[in-house]
Amino acid sequence: MNHNLISIDLTHEQQAQVCGVLSVGCDRHTAASFAGCSLADIRRSMRNDSQFAARLQRAEAGVELSHMRTIQEAGKDPKNWRTSVWWLERHAPERFGPRSAGAVTARQLKAFIAILADVINGGETSPIDRAQIIERLKIFSESIDRLLRDQRMHDFESFDSSEIERRDSNLSAEDSLDDADDWDDEGLI
Repeated sequence: MNHNLISIDLTHEQQAQVCGVLSVGCDRHTAASFAGCSLADIRRSMRNDSQFAARLQRAEAGVELSHMRTIQEAGKDPKNWRTSVWWLERHAPERFGPRSAGAVTARQLKAFIAILADVINGGETSPIDRAQIIERLKIFSESIDRLLRDQRMHDFESFDSSEIERRDSNLSAEDSLDDADDWDDEGLI
């Protein structure tokens, strides 16, 4: 029997260790190593124990808040104007972050997807085919949103292309057309 496949929630001691390590500013990977568990064990325990999830999130938020207070205080002094620039770059990277040559912003990528959907809509494909393609583009766009919202890449669960196949298999032609119309109504295409 492979013991690695057994799903066991964290003990109260491990939960306390994880929250303690997070409360001083370490990441979840370090907390998992310290508590003798994996990131998957932490995620599973969070799903199964809402109180643990709340304590963990509060520990992470407390550290973030402490650092933000420090940055805010430093930014009050005019000679520390760079702290404000740093904060803006991190808080709203789409608008204020440095860009390398040829970098594409999320807004530009979504505009491209919308243009692509317009081109497909005007093509010679059937309405059902167009609706399914637009549904796939919508799923792709949603996965980009999820990726961009996730500030902590170590917690990111990669997009699963089987999600498209699953939706396609459960999607009737009428549903697909309705979804494409809804997406169009939202101004996404």
